[in-house]
Amino acid sequence: NVASLPTHDGMLAREVPLCSPVALALHIDGDLLIGHQCPGESRDPGRVWRVDRSSRRIHRVAGSFDQSPEPPDGGLALGASLDRPTGLATDPSGNVYLAEVQAGSPDWGQVRVVTRAGNIVRFAGHRRAAAGDGSPATNFFLSTTGRLLGTASGKLLLGETGFAKVRSLQ
Repeated sequence: NVASLPTHDGMLAREVPLCSPVALALHIDGDLLIGHQCPGESRDPGRVWRVDRSSRRIHRVAGSFDQSPEPPDGGLALGASLDRPTGLATDPSGNVYLAEVQAGSPDWGQVRVVTRAGNIVRFAGHRRAAAGDGSPATNFFLSTTGRLLGTASGKLLLGETGFAKVRSLQ
């Protein structure tokens, strides 16, 4: 029963079991961001957590606890279904970027941004796109996504493992 799953929000981070923490980043304010996934467990999909550096308490940034329909771009990040988070980064404004691999045929990648207001928007990658380098980031196909790095100037670097490339996203 999904409704009986604990949310863990506000608990001490050391008391929260994380299935498979696969991505780490520091937020601009020093809090730790953790991306985790539970492969093969549909009741416990991927999530992004934030550990407050002062209180050491954990709070969910993105990812739902149920199988509700995916919110549209701009919807609440806490209601988003995250498939397999693989990378995290922040920008100078405090937005959180997450790379994830979406199951499909073939698997495909996307980068989404969680705004400081808590909304989630697709930033790069598209399942059916055929556009390539130089096209808007939301119009091209990303294969398996990997690590993210946010630069001080606001650029986002993405390791795209499927095509063996490092992409600069703006």
